[in-house]
Amino acid sequence: MPRAGVNKWLGEVKTLNAGGIYEHVPDNKRCAAVEKRAQKIHASYVKKINSLDEEFNKIKEIKAQPAVEEVKDDEGNITTHARAAIPYRPASIARRCAAHLETFGVICSFVVGAYGEWSKDVDALIKLCIEEISDNEWASSGFLCQDDCRSVLTAQIRQEWAFLCLQESAQLILRRLNAVGNNRNRSKKRVTYEIKRFERMHAKRVDFLSYLNQNPNNFCHNHFYVHCDWN
Repeated sequence: MPRAGVNKWLGEVKTLNAGGIYEHVPDNKRCAAVEKRAQKIHASYVKKINSLDEEFNKIKEIKAQPAVEEVKDDEGNITTHARAAIPYRPASIARRCAAHLETFGVICSFVVGAYGEWSKDVDALIKLCIEEISDNEWASSGFLCQDDCRSVLTAQIRQEWAFLCLQESAQLILRRLNAVGNNRNRSKKRVTYEIKRFERMHAKRVDFLSYLNQNPNNFCHNHFYVHCDWN
């Protein structure tokens, strides 16, 4: 993942539900709201981790003390043990938690908006998954090369994710209507209709984009490809 630590990273999932953050989008830019929310995630983690260090990792002030030599009595028994000089150490905070967080790099921000858009880190994660799948399964899936597999998977997975985001946003609105005790049946029916409409569009689009054994040049039974009917 971009801006990750050494072979490890952390991520946070956030959702936007058409709140006030959309009211200040410059030039009605589509992904401006999710990117604005994504920029705040890492800073919030740093603030919380610093508060943990301040609460649990405080170092008290230690006053300087001179060295003490060992003292023995007439019988050879040690009456005062030797002690090295203790230097002065001011009060401070050990950044143990913050140092551990820094090993993960910048926290990935997986933000999904109310209108099917998502942040750049979601794109990066999707791309990473597509590359892993295409590198390991392009031959067994019947593709001619890795680039062919990568292009088809990109179109399919991004579309699957877009439909899923829109469908879940609609279901979230419906659940909130029930939670607040809204008895407006018209609103509930409208949201239910939108959910079913997205499901029909999704099923139709999947059937259109990916199906089996339609190309006579295929050499494998499960080769996927895109077909466009310009008529």
